[in-house]
Amino acid sequence: PLKKSRALAFQRRDAMASPAKRAKTGEEPLYRTIDGVKYDRLLLETAESAAARNSGQLSLADVAAIWDDASDGSLTALEKETLSYVLEHFNVSQKASRYLESKLHPRKPGGFFKT
Repeated sequence: PLKKSRALAFQRRDAMASPAKRAKTGEEPLYRTIDGVKYDRLLLETAESAAARNSGQLSLADVAAIWDDASDGSLTALEKETLSYVLEHFNVSQKASRYLESKLHPRKPGGFFKT
């Protein structure tokens, strides 16, 4: 009886786990393929859910949160591709678009003037 109740507790805990945890444990695919290109499923889902909450538009706060999720160490090529996809295919506010562009394509130090 104790083993059975403990097993049920673990099943309930796993069922209530975050999507990120379920993905890391292999219960859900890590990628979503769109037109033959692989994208980070969790980043796409985060963008979709934020857009749904905000009448279809991603705000600066939404994009900053998505960037933070993606850049949890070093940005992989897959994450960069996914963020580019979000920028191109989602309704992103002007400020959010500039923010994400600056993160994806940072300017080299030195500016306009050479010394």
